[in-house]
Amino acid sequence: MDLSFNQLASLPTSVFDGLSNLQRLILHSNRLAEFKAETVRGLTELGSLQLQNNPISSTETPTLSELRQVAGAAGEIDFGKPDDPEIVVRAEPTELEIAEGESATFELELQLGIVDPFQINAKSDNTDVALKPNRAWFGPEEWGEMPREITVSVAQDDDALDETATISYVFAMGTEPPGIETIKIEIKINDDDAAPITGICDRTQQVRDQILSQTSGISDCAEITPVHLKAITRLDLSEKGITTLQSRDFAGLTSLFELYLSGNQLASLPDSRTWRHCIYTTIS
Repeated sequence: MDLSFNQLASLPTSVFDGLSNLQRLILHSNRLAEFKAETVRGLTELGSLQLQNNPISSTETPTLSELRQVAGAAGEIDFGKPDDPEIVVRAEPTELEIAEGESATFELELQLGIVDPFQINAKSDNTDVALKPNRAWFGPEEWGEMPREITVSVAQDDDALDETATISYVFAMGTEPPGIETIKIEIKINDDDAAPITGICDRTQQVRDQILSQTSGISDCAEITPVHLKAITRLDLSEKGITTLQSRDFAGLTSLFELYLSGNQLASLPDSRTWRHCIYTTIS
């Protein structure tokens, strides 16, 4: 008889009367606070009793010898184990699609009864993805309660690339439950910037030439992709005879850390947003 994954909080001692041929009783993953030996009275064929993942204290659990004596079982009664791996916390849904600057939610639900509380912390492999809350604490009293709602927010970035992220959870404190490593939420991030850059042939000649000089194996400006641009961290345009710059000259250079423009004849500059991510810029 399989009564697992319910919300049974108690059992009358006569509930299984007349089931003398019962061989296996599965009660794991409920809300039983106690289990009396008299509950199995008369179950003479009982060979396996599963009580895992119920908030039963050790003082309220009968011993094996007490169970055998009351049941009158001819064989050995054991406490068995569920056939499937135990996963205490379930996430739903496990796949999300989110646009840059937007958010979505998923739920964490305690799906098995527990005795000891625990905390799990979230982590993401993409720094543009943030969770609120980024940790969850579960206690025995929360079994059967409403799932936890977790908000996933995706920050804006400067590139024009769709991305992905994976959210996972790790045990933080308390009594470690099984299956935490199986919690995974896969996220597809839809970029809201302009269409991906194809080529750099329309950029200021000196800028174009410097980008090409830092892109190994490519000499054609039309073959430069966003991946190539994102790999560039330093651009030295000093003393190149530049008189003007276009607003799109630095588009896609999202990893640019140093920009040198000294020794040119620049009378004006494009909008600073085109190089706002640069940490070190020299213009003289």
